[in-house]
Amino acid sequence: MVRNTLLIVLLVGGIGYLADRGILPIDEGVIVSLTAPTTLYASAEGTQEIVVPLEVHLINKTSSPVEIEVPTPCKIFRWIVLTPDNEFVQSASELDCPQDAVTGTLQPNYRLDDQYKLTLDPRRIKPGRNYRLRYSFWGYENSHDFSVESVN
Repeated sequence: MVRNTLLIVLLVGGIGYLADRGILPIDEGVIVSLTAPTTLYASAEGTQEIVVPLEVHLINKTSSPVEIEVPTPCKIFRWIVLTPDNEFVQSASELDCPQDAVTGTLQPNYRLDDQYKLTLDPRRIKPGRNYRLRYSFWGYENSHDFSVESVN
């Protein structure tokens, strides 16, 4: 019994090791990630907007093409800022947007990148606090944690 358990643990660990190093290909699906600062700076007076540059990535790690679709162009990239307790802080403003679906194909092992700038309201985002940016890119969701420090 102990020997079988040890054998299973070693087998699972070996598969994980090989997959992590790319030696054993495993379809991981479609992954969305974000490159953005983990620390933002704001004035204690809260008078200046906080502009956050970011780059969002959608990666097809499968061996097949993946169809991507959103109901309107305004839903390609969506975001909301929350406190660590999931309380609402700020979200993207709703714009007048054409009600035309947008579609595309993400080829196998292809990475789609796009750049955005978020403008955060200094009356809502306060120095000395932590936040979570929840985002959706082409319908795939993830989150990014960041903190805000005072520039004074």
